[in-house]
Amino acid sequence: MASYLAIPVKKAGEVDFRKPFKTFIEQTYSSQQYEALKSSIEDFQNLRSKVVAKLSDRHESTLDVLLKYHDQLCAIESKLPISENSIRIDFKYHDAFEKESLFSGKNALKISSGAFEKMCVLFNIAALQTQVAGQQNSDDAGLQACAKFFRQAAGALGYVKDNATVLCGRELSSDMSSDALSAMISLCLAQAQETVYRKAAKDRMKSAMVAKIAMYAADLYSDTLRCMQLSSVKSMWPKDWLNVVAAKQAGFHALAEFYQAETCGEARKFGEQIARLQHSDQLFKESDKRSGSSTQMPFKAEWTKAKKVLETVEKDNNTIYHEQVPPVNSLSAIDKAAIAKAIPMAYPMSEGFRDSFDRLVPMHIHQSLLNFEACRNDACQKELGRLREATSLMQGVLTSLNLPMSLEDSGSASVPPSLLDKARDLVDKGGYEKLRELSSENPELHKRNREILDEALRLLNEEQEADNKLREQFKEKWQRTPSERLNDKLRSEAMNFKQMLENASSADRTVQQKIADNSEGLTVLSGGESKIKAALPTAGGQAASGGSGGEALKADLRKLCQQAESLKGERTGLEKQLQDAMASQPDGLATELSDAMSDSSGQADVSSLVNDKVNELLRPLRQKVDEQLQQQESLLAEVQSKNTEWSGGSQSTAGSRQAWLTKLGKAYDAFIEVLGNLKEGQKFYSDLTEVLLKHQSRVSDFCFARKTEKDELMRDLQSAIARQQPAQSAPSAPAFHATTAGTGQEQQQPQQQQQPPPRPPPPSVPAYSQQQPQPQQPPMPGYPMYPPYSGAPGGGYPPAYQPPAPGYPPGYPQQPPMPSYPGYPGYPAYPGANPYPTYPGYPAYPGYPQQPPR
Repeated sequence: MASYLAIPVKKAGEVDFRKPFKTFIEQTYSSQQYEALKSSIEDFQNLRSKVVAKLSDRHESTLDVLLKYHDQLCAIESKLPISENSIRIDFKYHDAFEKESLFSGKNALKISSGAFEKMCVLFNIAALQTQVAGQQNSDDAGLQACAKFFRQAAGALGYVKDNATVLCGRELSSDMSSDALSAMISLCLAQAQETVYRKAAKDRMKSAMVAKIAMYAADLYSDTLRCMQLSSVKSMWPKDWLNVVAAKQAGFHALAEFYQAETCGEARKFGEQIARLQHSDQLFKESDKRSGSSTQMPFKAEWTKAKKVLETVEKDNNTIYHEQVPPVNSLSAIDKAAIAKAIPMAYPMSEGFRDSFDRLVPMHIHQSLLNFEACRNDACQKELGRLREATSLMQGVLTSLNLPMSLEDSGSASVPPSLLDKARDLVDKGGYEKLRELSSENPELHKRNREILDEALRLLNEEQEADNKLREQFKEKWQRTPSERLNDKLRSEAMNFKQMLENASSADRTVQQKIADNSEGLTVLSGGESKIKAALPTAGGQAASGGSGGEALKADLRKLCQQAESLKGERTGLEKQLQDAMASQPDGLATELSDAMSDSSGQADVSSLVNDKVNELLRPLRQKVDEQLQQQESLLAEVQSKNTEWSGGSQSTAGSRQAWLTKLGKAYDAFIEVLGNLKEGQKFYSDLTEVLLKHQSRVSDFCFARKTEKDELMRDLQSAIARQQPAQSAPSAPAFHATTAGTGQEQQQPQQQQQPPPRPPPPSVPAYSQQQPQPQQPPMPGYPMYPPYSGAPGGGYPPAYQPPAPGYPPGYPQQPPMPSYPGYPGYPAYPGANPYPTYPGYPAYPGYPQQPPR
């Protein structure tokens, strides 16, 4: 197969996905998810290592590995975001066109970005496709595969050009600059069009179509040459690439003229046929000159064939037809057939791809699920709060009425049985000492959590201060992301934790105040029955009487108190249902959220869907809570009415037996409430300690990674500074430092370094060993710059001898200069091929007759 230019791959460094993925999955999803995905992470790690190992293997199997890795990388980018402030993994890639040297690697770029990894992988896919394309056979299947590979490479490079800088958020290496990628895209399309031409010529298509295909190939190579000669990328290409592209640009123009000449011959336009064949011969000569001594002329066979045809046609015309040969600039322009076009990149690129991380939902879906859970938990907590507030209210009302103890109290020295039951329950649960023990532990837990949080904030502050100082010192040379942009999420989390600790401290003070307010009653209840009897005063008679119907009213109050206890029991079950609802999730919710996000309305649909699902889940439980509150309201109204009627409106005086019973009842209620609060506080502090330790670990990892990055950047800056040349040479000594003329006195001279003694002259060479001087090798010329490819005065091809046609003066009229190519000022244009400036070392030639513009 014909010789093609293959783009080199970017060499990659090894990375480790295991630990960063483990930390992120455990912190964001769950430890169970990590255990389920451990084998998938290992497979992904092995796949990446295989990619690095096989990059130098120019084979389709290597391309298959790259495509599979790219697809898996795309599949996880929404689930496991790799970035500086999320999953921090540093990807290192070398410049694809860096020159081999002792100090290889100085052009390497390292970025912690999954988008950078994806762009580099796509670049390598395109590069490998150009390499595999050049290894295809010359049969029909091989030519088709070759053209397809080049078109796919152009599509992949086009995607990199459009997205690399945007997704990575910074300029990348020179091989991934916009100018370099434009040149490579144009090269891939030109070589794809060349393959189309070769198949068309092989299949003996009509000459007119082959000419159009070749003419478009010449245009594409002209565009490629112009892109490659831009000052930003000109020095990047291998030394023979410009020669090859320039030679092919002229060569395919020559082929277009040759096949168009065949069309003229078929139409019996022998004069035009000769003119085009002569033009083709000149173009082949220019292609041979452009190919240079180090590059083989790629159109040798075609040129030989064209010469033979020209000789035959000229002989026939001179002997038979005697047609006038028109000037080239009077000929019509050759049409173009744009067949080779880039194939847009589509996902997935590999056949039969299956996501190994399909158990994970994308982060935006996961965040929506977290929003659903937060909304559901808030709603459940709200209903639990309504129930508990109502229960506290009911208990407070009964206690204030001294029920049911007043119904059991006879006014004697005995203790009401319900009060004794409460005292025993309090003692069984640890009594007053238990409250004081727990209340003394929580401040220590609070202090421990605050120390962990303060240490994390200290690390963040020190890292940010160090980064700011170095940025101020090195100015624009300190090219890395500022710390305040990367640690924003960690700081936000730390501030949330700080607020949580402040709220918890306030709650602790409230609990301490409740204990202090009920300390007397708690002390009495913790002392048992004897201490309660001693605290209760003995009443002279019944505290309140209801007259003749007193016993009936007492019976009604007892029944109402039993109903109140029954309500409490029902609420225990209802609270259990609400707590269970906090752990439930509707089936298919993730799919519904994904569908909602794919719609045009976006986030509004997601929020509405979340609210609808929460309302659907809690609707029956809310109805039960409402029924409970309505029953309590009517029950308390009846209790207050019956109690007022039974007591006859009498109130206990301060220090009376009834007041003490009320105080002890309130103390017991406070004990139950405070004991629950203290246990919840301990659980809160214990859970928060675990969360804060994970947060501190993330902060430590972040600071360590930033320190490593800082050290590497410092070494690079120090090396760059050491390699810098001095800005200017040492200043010359002022004139008055020299010896004063005519005075016999010398001014003080600056101290100079002692010079070594001069070397002795080399010994003379004996006459018998002298040789004739060798001719001096001429210096190597600079890189060839090619003259403009046009017939304009002052540039063009070397003049070639052409015998004048019979009856016509020698030579043809010159073509007028063409306008500059749009978008490239300073480059003269010519029809059918794009120009490029004259290089030093090549004389300017007057040109040759050219075809007119279309």
